[in-house]
Amino acid sequence: MVEMSPLRRRMIEGMTVRNLSPATQRSYVHAISKFSRHFKRSPNRLGLEDVRAYQVHLVSKGISWPGLNQTVCALRFFYGVTLGHGEIPEWIPYARESRTLPVVLSADEVVRFLEAVPSLKTRTALTAAYAAGLRTSEAVGLRIGDIDSRRMAIRVEHGKGGKDRYVMLSAQLLRILRTYWRLARPNEWLFPGRDGSSPIDVQVLYAACRSAAAAAGLGKRVTVHTLRHSFATHLLENGTDIRIIQVLLGHNNPIYGGAYAYGRTGSASEYGATTARSRRRRKAREEWLALIPKAHEGYVSWERAEAIRKMVSDNVPTSRHHGAPKHGDALLAGLVRCRRCGRKLTVRYTGTRHDIPRYSCWRGLLDNGEPRCIAFGGLRADDAIEEALFQVVEPGAIAAAVEAAAQAAHRRDQVRDALMRDLEAAHYSADRAFRQYDASDLENWLVAAELETRWNRALSHVDGIESRIVEHDAAKPEPSSLSLPDITALGGDLRAVWSAPTTDARLKKRIVRTLIHEVIADIDDEASEIVLLIHWIGGVHTERRLPKRRRGQRNSTSPDIIAAVRHLVLIANDDLIAGILNRNGLVTGHGNRWTRERVTALRSHHKIRVFRPQASVRNQWAFKHSARSLLLKASM
Repeated sequence: MVEMSPLRRRMIEGMTVRNLSPATQRSYVHAISKFSRHFKRSPNRLGLEDVRAYQVHLVSKGISWPGLNQTVCALRFFYGVTLGHGEIPEWIPYARESRTLPVVLSADEVVRFLEAVPSLKTRTALTAAYAAGLRTSEAVGLRIGDIDSRRMAIRVEHGKGGKDRYVMLSAQLLRILRTYWRLARPNEWLFPGRDGSSPIDVQVLYAACRSAAAAAGLGKRVTVHTLRHSFATHLLENGTDIRIIQVLLGHNNPIYGGAYAYGRTGSASEYGATTARSRRRRKAREEWLALIPKAHEGYVSWERAEAIRKMVSDNVPTSRHHGAPKHGDALLAGLVRCRRCGRKLTVRYTGTRHDIPRYSCWRGLLDNGEPRCIAFGGLRADDAIEEALFQVVEPGAIAAAVEAAAQAAHRRDQVRDALMRDLEAAHYSADRAFRQYDASDLENWLVAAELETRWNRALSHVDGIESRIVEHDAAKPEPSSLSLPDITALGGDLRAVWSAPTTDARLKKRIVRTLIHEVIADIDDEASEIVLLIHWIGGVHTERRLPKRRRGQRNSTSPDIIAAVRHLVLIANDDLIAGILNRNGLVTGHGNRWTRERVTALRSHHKIRVFRPQASVRNQWAFKHSARSLLLKASM
């Protein structure tokens, strides 16, 4: 194996810490390698004149303008970041790309093209790329779990720019994918490579596109991205809202909602050891210089554009919102916040099959090296939230909640009416004070000063009441997105839907997020309890306290039960012992009912003898009496 040079390792490390995608890293390294081979010298010994000569050489060889700009990006990164020569990248110019129309296939040409692909795997991958408008890397990176047939959506993870999004899944594409799965039986990746541990290589799709276009006699240069362009064009021709197409393709710009935006980017100065340079950066929306909604006619309304932007933003997991529901079984992933430090709790899975969730506050340790705050098992917390959810959406609870909400709204209205009456009286007092001041003789400055003070005091009283009204309106809880009939129907069917075998973890999480805004978690060390404060969407808070396993505590069977079994084996077999324990309300250390197998395992673990029926009748009555005493003691 060839050892990597220190210069290449430094460049790769610089790209890794800046979170550049693997494809970008490979492209940059390949471009710098070609640059070095052209001059047959190490790239750190080549200067700006060599770069200019290499650009001229590439243009003379007929390189495409996007290919030339990709090489320019690699050279600018190498000199500016890897070598630290901040003055050189500014002198490596980009090429101006010509605005050309993309190649688009008609619907008949798409059918002919896909039918000409001989391989089942590549034909299905290209069909998915067209039917969902996917990029090449997004199509080959699909996993089986990304196909959500219940929501008829495909989850695209780590798309261009590291963004996640959902795209539509048509019924026809779902049938094609199901047929492909029955024939190919992939395990993890939907379109696996040769070894099955990695996805199919993108070059396989590129080669399939070239051969299929020639076999179909299209006479056009067809790539995987051509299918993406055709997808957008066909949607537009069929009357689909262009803003919806933008979101499906992963694009975002406020101008599509009819807004005028200015100052979305800014320049940030960076100072090196000897030089200074500036870079462009995107600003947060509150930092824009101007944002004027409804400044011109948009493709969609501004409200619709904002709703789509919020939906896409909420599906990106950050510390501010929950993120899209993932495949894991943890019901509260993205919803739990630490009461001690305010950070979101992370989820990790333990157990032999990695299916036992555990919530931990690790962000302070990972980001700042702070001590870990809290950690607790997720099964008890999820069960408590599930039970609280059932209690809230029961028909009786819904009716009571609606009545309580109506009463609370009536009380809020009464408070606001009282504040409005106070404001009206304050305005009258302020006007009266002004009239008195205006009618006063200014030459009598003592009286005028007193009347002016009264006027200012009345105006301050008006400002105070207006501030209280604003605070009162701001404290009004946000209404639920579900209507009352929808909530009532959900309450009647929730238990059946929840326990159905076809209900996956993501559907349960979406149900939870419909009703719960956030959960604040803490540990009561003295009581050894998990404290969960549930913040419901309507603004009501509910506290749940769950027993937490103490340090060193095990879910072992009670010693009294073990002693009772030692006596019961003298008069009863394992089946009868299990029935006796269950009738007395006794459970195992894990809280389960007793069975013959569990009694047998208990005897084997504690080396208790097996039942032998030849014991005397007199001894059996004595053993029954002692066993009854132990059972009474164990059940207390």
